[in-house]
Amino acid sequence: SSNSKPNFLRFDKLSIIKLNSSVVTVKVYGIKKGEKIMNTGNQTSSRRLLHTPSQLARNSLFYLQEIGVLSCEADFCSQRDALDSFLFLFVPRGQGVLTYRGSTYNLKPGCIVWINCSHGYAYKSSSDSPLELSWIHCSSMAMKQLCSFYRQKQNSNIIRVKELQPFMDIWDEIEKLIRNKNPGFEYEISLQLHTLVNMVTSFSQDSDGISNAASSISEKGALIKEYIEMHFAEKITLDD
Repeated sequence: SSNSKPNFLRFDKLSIIKLNSSVVTVKVYGIKKGEKIMNTGNQTSSRRLLHTPSQLARNSLFYLQEIGVLSCEADFCSQRDALDSFLFLFVPRGQGVLTYRGSTYNLKPGCIVWINCSHGYAYKSSSDSPLELSWIHCSSMAMKQLCSFYRQKQNSNIIRVKELQPFMDIWDEIEKLIRNKNPGFEYEISLQLHTLVNMVTSFSQDSDGISNAASSISEKGALIKEYIEMHFAEKITLDD
C-alpha cells in the first residue's frame, strides 16, 4: 500500500529498496552494520567515481572515497545514515532542503555543505527548481576534529559563497586526478582536499571577497605542491 514503509534487503555491499512495487538498486561502498540508504523520486542523471584508498593514504593523507554529480527531478529525496565518511556538497543550481542533526537548511545556488556522515542526513529537491549537486565523500585521521571546528566556527554545517567556481575548480581537479590515477595521485588529491578544508573553514559569511580568499589559499597550495614535486626524493621536515 502507499502508506507501507520501504523494505530493506541487506547484503554486504548492496542495498535493494522496494518502494511501492518498484525496485531501486543502489550500490554503496564500505557498508557496515547499521548503514542505510534510501532514495525516492527520480534522478535525471548521475555520475560517480569510487575509490578505495591505500593504507598509506588512510594513515597519512586526506583521502577520497567517492566523487560525483547529480541532477534531480522534482521532489527527489535521498537519505543516508551511519556512513563512515565526510561529505562536501556543492550546489551550482536549483533549490532544496537538507536535514542534518535535527536542523533543516535551505539549499540554494552557492551553498556548500560539509557534514560528518556518521550522523544521518537527508536532502530533498524542490518541485519548482530541481537541485543539481556535486559531491565529495572523503576522510582523514583528523577530519572529525576539523569538521567539528568548522561547524563551531561557522555556527552551521552550511555556508553560501558569492563565487562557487574556485571550489568547483578543486572538484574538477580531484575528478581528473582520480580518473587518470597517475603516480602520486593520492598525494595530489590530499593537497586538493586540504585546500578545500582551508577554504571552507576560513570563509567569513560577511566577507565580500571570497574569491580573493580562495585564490590566496589556492596559491599557497600550489607552492606546497611545487615544493613537494621538486624535493620528492628527499627527506622533508616541517622546518623546510
